[in-house]
Amino acid sequence: MNVRIGAVSSVDTINRTARVSFADKPSENGRPLVSAPLAIMQNPPVISSISVQPWLPKVGQTVLCIFLPNGEGDGVIIGGL
Repeated sequence: MNVRIGAVSSVDTINRTARVSFADKPSENGRPLVSAPLAIMQNPPVISSISVQPWLPKVGQTVLCIFLPNGEGDGVIIGGL
């Protein structure tokens, strides 16, 4: 299992996935490596005013990701830091 810390680069609220940028691992073009869409682990909901919403990371937020050792980049965002 591979654990990495990166910054959220985009969020898909419908599918509850996000892409994460890893500045410590540049891609071939020199830009930070960006993950495929990662599932977001279910967390307790955030209560905002009178509506209850599931937690989703914001673009630019630092998150902790766990990747499976299958070599295909499958992973999960387990929470914000």
